[in-house]
Amino acid sequence: MAATIAEQHVDGHIGALLPKPLLEGKKPVGDREVLRVAVAVVLIAGGFVGLAFLGLPDMATVAAGTAWAVLILMAFFGSNWARYLPVFELFKPGP
Repeated sequence: MAATIAEQHVDGHIGALLPKPLLEGKKPVGDREVLRVAVAVVLIAGGFVGLAFLGLPDMATVAAGTAWAVLILMAFFGSNWARYLPVFELFKPGP
C-alpha cells in the first residue's frame, strides 16, 4: 500500500493516492479540530483559575499559566501547536 501511495504521488495524483476499490465501504474520519480547540481553551482557563487560588505573585502566575497553556497546546496539537497561539488572545484582559 505504501508503494501504491508513493507511485500515485510521483504520478501527480495527489487527490487519489489510493485506488477506489480500497476505499469502498470506508467512512472518512470526522474533523474534531473545533472540539479539540474548545477542550484546550477550557483546560487552559481552568489552569489559570487553579493558579489564581495558589496565591502566587502575579509574575509567577503568568509564567506558570503560560507554561501550562503551551503544554496543553502541545498535547492536543503536537508539532502544530504554535498555529494555535492566537488562542492566548482569549485570555487578554479587557481594554
